[in-house]
Amino acid sequence: MDPPPHIAMAAESVTAMAAISSSSHAPAPEHASTIQELEEQLAEMHLLVQDHKRRITALTHQNTDLTQHTAQLEQQNADLTHRNADLTQHRAELEQQNADLTQQNTTLAQQNTTLTQEKTVRDRRLVDQQTRFDRLSKQAYMRIRQLVVERDAREVEVDVLRGVVGGS
Repeated sequence: MDPPPHIAMAAESVTAMAAISSSSHAPAPEHASTIQELEEQLAEMHLLVQDHKRRITALTHQNTDLTQHTAQLEQQNADLTHRNADLTQHRAELEQQNADLTQQNTTLAQQNTTLTQEKTVRDRRLVDQQTRFDRLSKQAYMRIRQLVVERDAREVEVDVLRGVVGGS
């Protein structure tokens, strides 16, 4: 990078004056102080040029470092973008699975409701059948008792009749 224009112009002036003064063997006394001032300015300008070169070198290194860091950040960004795409796809798959499972859950809940209703109907039938069985069992027991009592009474009658027939 070139030094700023005012430094370049001053350096050229000093160089031109130095060339003029070196071409004549001895500077004129009236020019001696001007030459001295110009040489001092030249030395200052030379120091400024060196300082600017150091700064330019430092900025060039910093720019190189920043360029490398930018490249690293761009790679990280690309990696994260890829990862984000993978995660977005995985999320979509999980949402689809969730939707499928929700549908299955709804279907199973409906089946469970149907089976619960069927069980309730069967339980009512079973209670009704048990009640009917208990009623019929009670009627049968009562009828059997009645028949036993009637049989016992007939046996007594038969025994009585046998005793009348046998005893007469």
